[in-house]
Amino acid sequence: MNTPDREDQPCRIVGIAGSIRPGSYTRMAVRLALKGAEELKCETQLIDLRDYQLLFCDGKDDESQYPKDVFRLREEVKQAQGIILGTPEYHGGYSGVLKNALDLMGFEEFEGKMLGLIGVSGGAMGAFGPMNNLREVGRALHAWVVPEQASIPQACQEFDDAGNLKDPKLDERVRNVGRQVARFAYLHGSCEANEFLQKWEKARVNPGGELVRKTTHSAKLQMNSGSSANTTERELVSSRVLNASRREVFCAFREPQHLARWWGPKDFRCTIHEFDFQPGGRWELTLHGPDGADYKNEYFVVEMVEPGRIVISHPDPAHNFQLIVTLAEADENKTQLIWRQVFSSREHFQQVRPFVVEANEQVLDRLEAEVARIRNHRVP
Repeated sequence: MNTPDREDQPCRIVGIAGSIRPGSYTRMAVRLALKGAEELKCETQLIDLRDYQLLFCDGKDDESQYPKDVFRLREEVKQAQGIILGTPEYHGGYSGVLKNALDLMGFEEFEGKMLGLIGVSGGAMGAFGPMNNLREVGRALHAWVVPEQASIPQACQEFDDAGNLKDPKLDERVRNVGRQVARFAYLHGSCEANEFLQKWEKARVNPGGELVRKTTHSAKLQMNSGSSANTTERELVSSRVLNASRREVFCAFREPQHLARWWGPKDFRCTIHEFDFQPGGRWELTLHGPDGADYKNEYFVVEMVEPGRIVISHPDPAHNFQLIVTLAEADENKTQLIWRQVFSSREHFQQVRPFVVEANEQVLDRLEAEVARIRNHRVP
């Protein structure tokens, strides 16, 4: 796709609000994300589907009877270099209004564009399911789905009367979606950047390049999952045989609605703010202790091989570790789970060991209960 240099024309970002409800929180969230793009001098437009008379997509080749707003929608999206999709969470998926609008468009509107995702939920679990679905739609349309995304749980409590988010951190996260779409759109359309990429692709292979790529992330986390160094003095290993298949156990990690039910020791609650379950993905969550204290946590997915292996890093200076989870077939329809925690140093391990041993067992108890729910299809 040939894109003009953004030095010659401003970058254009459109946001599509997948809700037509008056006072829609989805619309408010998309507006905030567009403000993030405006900070980078982008032209923005909110596409409010209430203002478009669209028909249900019927797949007919003859579009002569289509209302003019279908072609208006297509043209406005086609003129953009970046797109932000916002959706409410309906029954675990994205809205039918947004689905129909997407079905009326295609590659001409989305291919090669930067795509950002915003999800709004009435419940505490957030809108990760709809955003994961939209991420797949973006890939199918050959769009570049940016890593940053924002989920707003319990939206009715998060917005004020003026349509602004009360929580500054959540507000920043939503605006960052717009900023990231704008940054990548500028980069994708920059002649200078594309010239550099072409030269880099033609350059002689760096014999040390693979090592650099493997260790860049782990250096930040102060450990390397591929290291052959002896870690026995700073690791803690637990195991369980779970009465479920590997895929059922893996589901308890992969799906945020399940993860939130068991992640954390006994009597802790978990609120997930961001969840990108793929290599390089980031989790952000808050554990709410039984004493009322809140513990914010950030994790990175280092490795993920479904359904057998997950490697997660927790780069908190106060509690720095890497978790390696392996799932092996045991007896029929049973899974041997190995939970291996490698800490940043022997001294740190000795400091936290007294409470981590019991905490891990409580976590695995909760995981086992959640896997049983999944197996019995009792999750509401």
